[in-house]
Amino acid sequence: MGKFILVKYGNKYIGGKEPALEEIAGHFDIKDIQPRFNYSLHTEYSYSKRKFDSPHLKDCNEIKKANYNGIPMLWLNENWAKEFAKFIKNLTSGHFYPAVIEIHPPYINYSETVDKFLNIYRVFEEKIVELFPEVKIVIENRFNTMYNKSSFLISKIDDLKKLAELIETNDIKLRIVLDIPQLFSVHNIGLEESRIIRVFEEIKKFRKYISGIHIWGKIKNQGKRAAAHY
Repeated sequence: MGKFILVKYGNKYIGGKEPALEEIAGHFDIKDIQPRFNYSLHTEYSYSKRKFDSPHLKDCNEIKKANYNGIPMLWLNENWAKEFAKFIKNLTSGHFYPAVIEIHPPYINYSETVDKFLNIYRVFEEKIVELFPEVKIVIENRFNTMYNKSSFLISKIDDLKKLAELIETNDIKLRIVLDIPQLFSVHNIGLEESRIIRVFEEIKKFRKYISGIHIWGKIKNQGKRAAAHY
């Protein structure tokens, strides 16, 4: 039977418990990383505008060009995938290797199918496995964004099912890190217990391809909108 390990997110984790991993930001504006122990590199998630001014994006012109009003367009083509591996190599140089690399899906308006995405992703995986043979690569389902041309390719239950099917038939390392709050949001689940149970019954069908979860609460301060990651 599986069990959870704790991942330290910023300064927010269960008091008195030692986390097994820490999450380290690895987006396109990051200047450097300072991991203190085993870490999960949380790469660009394409929510809002970036300056693309990380020194580790040197010679990564395809990544710099791939944006819409400054919002990164992930997994645009194979050259982008090659440069993404180069960016991670540059960013982690001089530090110990990441235990986990967390990636995020492209948008539907230029990556119409999961098959198309995986054909591009495979180029990245081959490069990364050469650099870090033992690394785990996971992809997070995504929902909210300032990108207004389309939604994320991997967001809903059916998207995750399709991804799991193709992982099985294509013999790739990629696994899912399931963001439960984002999944509930995209399906407008709310707090109705019967709807929550139905969602988890569907998740059970592809659980062998899930290697982690994101779960967190929200908080409201002085009438402001609810803030995540509490």
